[in-house]
Amino acid sequence: MKKLFILAAAIVAFASCSTEQATYVEDGSIKFTTMETRATAVSDLDTLKDKGFSVLGYAGTVEIFKNEAATSKSDGTNQWWEMANKKYWADNLTYNFFVAYPNGQFTAADGLESATLNFENTGEIDLILAGTQIKTTTGANGAGRGAAHMTFKHALSRVAFKFVNMYESAGTVGTGGAANTISLKVEQLELVNQVGTAGVTITSTSENTITWGALTSTDNISYMVAGEFAGASAIAQGGNAQTDYKYILPNTDNTDKTLKIKCKITASDSDGNVIRVFDYTAEDKYITVKSNGSTDLAHDAGKSYLYTMKVSETLNEITFTVDVEDWDYVVEKEIEFPNN
Repeated sequence: MKKLFILAAAIVAFASCSTEQATYVEDGSIKFTTMETRATAVSDLDTLKDKGFSVLGYAGTVEIFKNEAATSKSDGTNQWWEMANKKYWADNLTYNFFVAYPNGQFTAADGLESATLNFENTGEIDLILAGTQIKTTTGANGAGRGAAHMTFKHALSRVAFKFVNMYESAGTVGTGGAANTISLKVEQLELVNQVGTAGVTITSTSENTITWGALTSTDNISYMVAGEFAGASAIAQGGNAQTDYKYILPNTDNTDKTLKIKCKITASDSDGNVIRVFDYTAEDKYITVKSNGSTDLAHDAGKSYLYTMKVSETLNEITFTVDVEDWDYVVEKEIEFPNN
């Protein structure tokens, strides 16, 4: 995926945190390792391993890491992150750690068992969060204490689109005769009001609960960035084209984040004659996926949504479904489509 400026800025911020060859030593200093993850090869987890993340950390009520960068290191067998500003485990203390990639500025709350940061969503970056709480006992500090295990989670939902040209008949439309075919052109594909800033909170307890506040929307997420949507200008008869994934805030809390989609699909014959236009670019024609406990589809953090729009064999209608991927299974759901 082509990364926009904000991703470039995030990479620059972590330029000093590239993976370094080292030897893992349990010297009693606080380090971080991966216990489990819902991030996969199609996310930014590899970047997380190479670049690092920011850490807010407390030993008891004392702040020991103030949103500091953790450096990624590997000795070929172990992968871990550690701080330039080393701190060491102490006895009989409750530790709370919160990490974010890209770099985030957490503020702790709720007795230091949760932390919140403001995230600016552009649609281009997968926000990965983790939190953990560790309670040490007498004699637990010093060499052999080990690393803090983090459970990394996607805080956003991924959304992509596939457009399928189902047209089958030849010579029945246009002026090209028996050899005439129909191609599709997709334009102005956007997710409405999904660019903006929202607060996100993660807990340090075992559930690692992620909660989002309201999104202050300022703009739309476009799928038409040059080079990202290959084939959008000419989807051949019987063919299809899929966009890159973009990222949106989940809509499973009490805040209404109804997903609205705009696009324009033009069907043309091989002579260049426009045969049919499906236009959903006007505000009153947007395609809507509702949220907040309705029977319509909700978007969950850490899930991928592939919306498939099929132009029918006769060019009379579009069928609209979504595949929901939870890394282990896919559920296909029917989506109500506006009148064509």
